[in-house]
Formats: sequence, C-alpha cells, structure tokens
Amino acid sequence: MRAWRTAVLLALGAAWGCAAHRASPPPELRGRAALLLVAGPEGDAQRRALQAAVPAVAWADVDALRRTLRRNPGLAPEPDALPTPPPPLGRERRLPDPWATALRRYAAVTDARWVVWLQPAPPEGWALRLVDARTGAVLYVARGSDPVALLTALAGP
Repeated sequence: MRAWRTAVLLALGAAWGCAAHRASPPPELRGRAALLLVAGPEGDAQRRALQAAVPAVAWADVDALRRTLRRNPGLAPEPDALPTPPPPLGRERRLPDPWATALRRYAAVTDARWVVWLQPAPPEGWALRLVDARTGAVLYVARGSDPVALLTALAGP
C-alpha cells in the first residue's frame, strides 16, 4: 500500500513539474521601449529591416548606444564586440555574465527595459531571446525560420 502511494505521489509530482515548464506566452512589447540586437555578420542591416517591419515596438536606437559607448569605453563593450551566447535551449532562466551585465548597462544608456536578442541558430534558422535587461531574466525563448514572425509575436495583436 505504501509503495502504491509513493508511486502516485511521484507521478503527480512529475506531472506538476512538467506543467511548470510549459512555454508561456511572450509579454507584449507594443509601445514599450526595447533594444533589438541581431547577431551575425549582417546584423545591422537585418536589425534595421526588422525594426521597420515591426514598428509597434518603441525600438531603442542602437547607433546612439554605440556613440555613447565610444565616448565612454569602460562602460560596456559595444554590441558588436559582445560575444554571442550559445543558442537558447528553452530552459534557461537567467542570462549569465558577461551578457547580463552588458545588457543591464545597455538598458541604463538607452532606457530600454527589454532586450530582444536574435541570432542565427541552425537548422531552425533563428533563435530569439527576450531578456529583462534589469535582472538578466530570460522571459521568452522562440525558434523559427522567419525573424519577422518571431518579432511580430512579441509586438502583440
């Protein structure tokens, strides 16, 4: 009888744990300040095209961020000099250092609470992380072949 109770409790605990790791919907960024970082050799051109394709988000000016960082070189590394983290696996809760520290400093300069980090992730195409820049918490992770669709999901209806 005791073994049966233990088995039932373990099964319920496993079901509860699996339910807690389900993907939650992304927070809506419509009208909110966000910084878009696109990794890769053509990151700037892609970033500009994506910002134009999703105008509902109040995108922070990355060029102004770069100018500020050039004037204050010890503040944080430039976005292009920041090493690209490995593609997200979907279960990370926080972005580790040095990325979390750099994003926190970027947020202080640009007044953007959210950082949308888009990077190439073969074979799917693209991986997107939505990070709370103040805490380094990874709020949302998505993968897909169309970066515009990934960003549109964050902009809301």
